[in-house]
This record gives sequence, structure tokens and C-alpha cells, in this order.
Amino acid sequence: MALLNHQPQPEHHQLRLGGQLLDYTLKRSARRTSIGMRVDRHGLTVAAPLRASLSSIHDILGHHAEWILAKLATRPAPAEATPLTDGSTLRLLGEALQLVLLPAPKVRVSLQQPELWLSLPHPHDREQIAHALERWLRQQARSHFLARLQLLAPQMQVQPTKMLLSGARTRWGSCNSKGEIRLNWRLVQAPGHLIDYVIIHELAHLHEMNHSPRFWAHVAKLYPDYRAARAELRHNGGDYHLI
Repeated sequence: MALLNHQPQPEHHQLRLGGQLLDYTLKRSARRTSIGMRVDRHGLTVAAPLRASLSSIHDILGHHAEWILAKLATRPAPAEATPLTDGSTLRLLGEALQLVLLPAPKVRVSLQQPELWLSLPHPHDREQIAHALERWLRQQARSHFLARLQLLAPQMQVQPTKMLLSGARTRWGSCNSKGEIRLNWRLVQAPGHLIDYVIIHELAHLHEMNHSPRFWAHVAKLYPDYRAARAELRHNGGDYHLI
């Protein structure tokens, strides 16, 4: 009779990295021979062999502290989307806008600060509201992101091949080896200085496709206070994740 293979239950631990106290999930496995890690919308998860000591795990996490903190900072904070209705608040470049829903034959969006007027055939249809707002925010995002890229890329002495909008739920931005930069359209709701941080972060990857000290040195040239921006984005990211 074969013995049942009981997997150990996930463990929950805390570790201080870069001055921040982080919670993480530890999953042990008899099949693993090395320590691995991933960051997703749930946070940091570490996979380790059964006999790996916490001290050895923490040593490795400390060695990868910059990578871990960067991944945590550039993912949208997990949040349940709240249906937007008349009177709801959303943001554009950090400024609060009150949503005003109006009946009309065709969809139309008009910015009347501090209000955003959304006219549409069915002003109580949540799906129609979300679709119209996403389309409008994507337009604002493309315009603003391109303008900032055109200004910041020469200062970073790089030239991305393409800028694409992303709808990712777990990242604010990404850059690939083709020189393509993807920026989350929801980021246009954040204040301008946080948008600049994410753009500079991705432009720096055109110098270094990693999160090494050399990478952060490139970021610091244009954004010396990147640690504060990273923490602010992580703390307030849920506010820009309503749609």
C-alpha cells in the first residue's frame, strides 16, 4: 500500500527588507532543491526545500531585496473593484473627479473639473459606465505617457522602440528586450510624480534588464527619491485600481 504524500502547509512569516517589514508565504516541498521566489497580486511567496533553515532563506531574500521591493512596488495593490455610480470619485493625474452620469443618445465624456460628466444611453448600466470610463482613461493615458516618454527618454539617453498600454492587474509597467515599454493605463489616475517614477523605472531597464545596483543608479540619476515614490505607489495603488 503506497504511502500518501502529505504536502506541508504554507507557513506565514515576516522579514525586514530595506527598512520595510514584509509578510511572506513560505511553501516547502520535498521535491525542491533550491530556494525560489515570486511576487504576484497576493504578495511575496517563497518556495524552499523541506530542510532549508529560515536563516538561509532570509539570507537569500536579503540578497534579492532590491528585486523583491521593486516587484512589490510596481504591482497594483489587490483591490475589489467597486461599481462606479453617479457621485463616485475617480482620479486623473492625482486630482479627484466626481462622476456625474447623464442620459444621452450617444456616449460622451466631458471634463468639467472638479466633475467628470459621462453621458450615455443607459446611465445605470454598470458595464457601460466602466467601458466608457476605461476608454476615456486610456485616451488620457496614451497622450500623457507619450508626452512624458518623449521628455524623459532623452534624459535617460535611451529610446524605446514602442509604447504600449497594458491592462495588467499585477504590474504598473514592464519593458522587454525589444525595447518595448508597456504602461498600465490605470496609472494615469496617479499623481504626475508617480507616473514619472514608473516611466523612469522602465526606461532604466533599457540600460539594465535587472534590478541590480547599476539599474537603480540609472533610476536615481533622474529620480533620486525613488524609494519614497516606490513606497507611495505601493501604499496608494489601490486608489487607481477601481475600474
